[in-house]
Amino acid sequence: MSLIDAATDYVQTFTGRQLVSATRTAYMDVFPSTIYLDRPPLQSITSVKYYDNALAQQTLAAAAYKVDTSSTPGRVSEAYSYTWPSTCSESDRYGVVQVAYVCGYSTTSLIPEAIKIAIKLLCSHWYENREAASEATLSPVPMCVESLLIPYKVEWHF
Repeated sequence: MSLIDAATDYVQTFTGRQLVSATRTAYMDVFPSTIYLDRPPLQSITSVKYYDNALAQQTLAAAAYKVDTSSTPGRVSEAYSYTWPSTCSESDRYGVVQVAYVCGYSTTSLIPEAIKIAIKLLCSHWYENREAASEATLSPVPMCVESLLIPYKVEWHF
């Protein structure tokens, strides 16, 4: 793993964001009123699948839900005049609702500059302090890195 990969992983973990496009799947035991998806920014929904009362997997029509890609985190909810279908009972199966989605910045030019700077600072810091055993005191991640990242940290308020 390169320093850039390690720094990118650190930034993604610290902020809760996905920096490069990735396809993920969220699993829920029931349909919540609103489905919040981690690792923003949300680009699109690939599919919403669920297991019905007969334990058969169904794919929900795209017209049955609305997608909010502007919010952080992104979310999916019932479309106007639609209601979530009934699913098999919680005791029959876990993860009966499955939402496949694409998240992350679609191009590197969309990644905020402060995040790019934080990655560069981390790479520089880890390169300069790469010895596990050293006569010098090893220093933690520079405070300026986290200061640059705090505005991009995903907050969950629900």
